[in-house]
Amino acid sequence: MPLAHPFPDSDPIALLRVADLRTAETAAAAALPAHTLMDRAGTAAAHWLAARTGGSGRPVWFAVGPGNNGGDALVAAARLQQLGVAVHAWMPVPVKPDDAQWALGVARAAGVPIAAEPPASLDGYAWVVDGLFGIGLGRALDGVFAAQAARIAEHARRGGAVLALDVPSGLDSDTGQIVGGGA
Repeated sequence: MPLAHPFPDSDPIALLRVADLRTAETAAAAALPAHTLMDRAGTAAAHWLAARTGGSGRPVWFAVGPGNNGGDALVAAARLQQLGVAVHAWMPVPVKPDDAQWALGVARAAGVPIAAEPPASLDGYAWVVDGLFGIGLGRALDGVFAAQAARIAEHARRGGAVLALDVPSGLDSDTGQIVGGGA
């Protein structure tokens, strides 16, 4: 059953529980050409970000995880760069799913700079995009992913602009609680 949620700059939208969203995604993926859902998600995020960078001239930083959420981030970075906004991506480990590997090719073809190490500071970025983990996360974050998710959350707490693709990394999409019960 969808939950009603008012989004700050639009009419209320329906939110789906993870099981319902997976059912909808599976049906859509079966009816559409390969990579369509990831391309649409990344392109929509890029246009949303482009409308909000305000011509600041500051780049957008993408934290890229190993799964399809990371693939969404890579497509968003590529499309945003194609729209004339400078981007930087951090990808500490290779993406694994086929769609995400396709997205990596899209990002490389667009000239997205992809680093294995995160920047020393997030303060110089117009936006920080959390594409580490989405609705598929079923375990507590650890290692570099836990460290960067905490860093992104702290950046947001200090007033930095953060866009989480799907949901902030480490949160359960159905409950909003930290996955694994961490603090």
